[in-house]
Amino acid sequence: MTDARLQRCAGVDDVRKLARRTLPLPIFDMIDGGSADEVTLRRNVAAFDEIELIPRVGRDVSEIETRTRVLGTDLSFPLILAPTGVQGVIHVDAELAPARAASKAGLMYSLSTFATASLEEVADACPGAKMFQLYVLNDQATTDELVERARAAGYNALCITIDVPVNSGMERMARWGINPVGGLPPLDALLAMALRPAWSLTQGRLARKRVPDVVKRLASRGVEIKPDFFDTIIRKDLTWDDIRQIVRRWDGPVAIKGIISAEDAVRAADVGATAVIACNHGGLSLDGAPPTISVIAGISEAVGNRLEVIQCGGVRRGHSIVKALGLGATAAMVGRPFLYGLAAAGEEGVAHVLTNLRREFETTMRLCGATALEGLDASILGSHGTWARQTLRAAE
Repeated sequence: MTDARLQRCAGVDDVRKLARRTLPLPIFDMIDGGSADEVTLRRNVAAFDEIELIPRVGRDVSEIETRTRVLGTDLSFPLILAPTGVQGVIHVDAELAPARAASKAGLMYSLSTFATASLEEVADACPGAKMFQLYVLNDQATTDELVERARAAGYNALCITIDVPVNSGMERMARWGINPVGGLPPLDALLAMALRPAWSLTQGRLARKRVPDVVKRLASRGVEIKPDFFDTIIRKDLTWDDIRQIVRRWDGPVAIKGIISAEDAVRAADVGATAVIACNHGGLSLDGAPPTISVIAGISEAVGNRLEVIQCGGVRRGHSIVKALGLGATAAMVGRPFLYGLAAAGEEGVAHVLTNLRREFETTMRLCGATALEGLDASILGSHGTWARQTLRAAE
């Protein structure tokens, strides 16, 4: 059944507003917030406004080609759904709904280590392209097991996240006092949840899904799960040598996620990665880090043809993807936009967001006079649109 409220949502921001009206405020803050003062979170989005696109006319754009190949898989257009954890607190279908929507849209879905659904459940729901995102854990046996399970379940690529050795903290969440792995929320949070009865009615079904699958497995092995569980189970001594070993063990396409500096991108190439995901964890890691779109040109120039470069952070419109490609990215990633869709209307909401982003992407291509992705290069950027390259050269 089509959700009439959803059909009135013209873009991601409209879907965000619908998600806010659907979710209890504590849960909305969990997916919408960033670390500390949320400076990087805001700049991730705002930085796209500094990039101009040059419309080109008098060209036949009746037929365009948007298909591409990233991480060894074919995509209908250059977009990947980013890994995000604990989706079970958002919707009863948790990670299964966006995985299905991505598969139907011909896109790649990325499953988080801290997903509430299991690797195998998502693989069954997603016959299309899929990537498993790995946090390297202190428990080596569990880390190894995750990699082998992803291989056995048919995941096309591995994504190693390396930018959050510690939890930077979300002050919006801290104010609510909610423990993402369980426990009774404080009274004010419970009252806020009661204001969303439709969401609250699903809690009986969500209760088993809101604890990440990996947390359940660690607990079954005797690992104590504390409120600060993230800081206690993630390796803080991870080095490039360790990453090289994981890349070799996977022996397939590997993306290194959390790269902001060109120097680190070159290191990723040196250890055998297929791609780097230029990412500041959506403003959830180091607050004050540069917006990811501002580093794409520098990373692309540094690695040349050695790596695919995937831009992640701040994409809210299809034209943002075009701008990322113009600066040298191979593809872009979205996280919050599809989470808003999931919150608003489950799989239908995710599909709506993906459809709109694709429509906006294709419209922008045509307005820029491009009929193929190869035409989305620096030539489509205006004088102010090259600010990232100018900043890079000024620093040299």
